[in-house]
Amino acid sequence: MHLPVVAHAPTTRPIHAPRVDTAPLALVVDDDPSIRTLVRYILEAEGIDVETARNGLEALVKIAHRRPSIVLLDLDMPGCNGEIVAHELRTRYGAELPLVVVSGNLEADEIAERLGVDQYVAKPFSRATILRAVQRALSRTRIG
Repeated sequence: MHLPVVAHAPTTRPIHAPRVDTAPLALVVDDDPSIRTLVRYILEAEGIDVETARNGLEALVKIAHRRPSIVLLDLDMPGCNGEIVAHELRTRYGAELPLVVVSGNLEADEIAERLGVDQYVAKPFSRATILRAVQRALSRTRIG
């Protein structure tokens, strides 16, 4: 699958450089609106700003305009799926952009490992599991 070229600023820094005193921004990418809403609710309750995308293409466009602090990504989406998005993000940003795969795919743990994502969360998930994965991924980028 060929991804469309999206006009954006150089990938070395976001267009909207985050201020030091702002909350982290998470991008939740899932074709299931109930999952997007649930993860948004969980993260916002912890002071994390959240944007959502319904599919991989929408996610890539949003990231080109405003790079998030972390991406939570489903694998099984129509069209531009999570595996394509994760590969594209690793190509563009390397390990600088934390990726958490949130998926019900039976092979998601193996796919996540192959893609080099930071954390993997199986669906269905608990609030604590999502928060732990996000905290671990974010702390890795702050330390490293």
